[in-house]
Amino acid sequence: MLKDIIDEITEELTAAGVTGVYSAFDAKAAERKGFGFFTVVGIDSLNAFKPVYAGDVIYIPFRAEVGLDITAPEDGAADKLYSYFDREILPVICGSSGTAFRPGDITIKHDSSINRLVLKVKLTAEGAQKKWRSST
Repeated sequence: MLKDIIDEITEELTAAGVTGVYSAFDAKAAERKGFGFFTVVGIDSLNAFKPVYAGDVIYIPFRAEVGLDITAPEDGAADKLYSYFDREILPVICGSSGTAFRPGDITIKHDSSINRLVLKVKLTAEGAQKKWRSST
């Protein structure tokens, strides 16, 4: 389920034209992700609730805390990082068709290991994963 939620977000961002979107499970080093903006999507926590059975389909309601780490270019300023998030990322997340997202805490920090600014965004995601029952 974790991978499904991350994949949904990365696919929606990529389909909207956002480049440099990676899963937290991606093992690619930051310096290999490019010199521009890039976004890493991860899950901080996940709660799954009682499934709902409807014929051959099982719906699994969930609530997750999603973390987006948006990294600026090496010479990127904080205002450009916020602007990029506001212009490129937030409209896609808020307009998501499958899962409801609510923005939460937003912080910015300098990551000395890669010498770049990172905007850390926490989102609450609520929805239901759809699974097909096996016929066995």
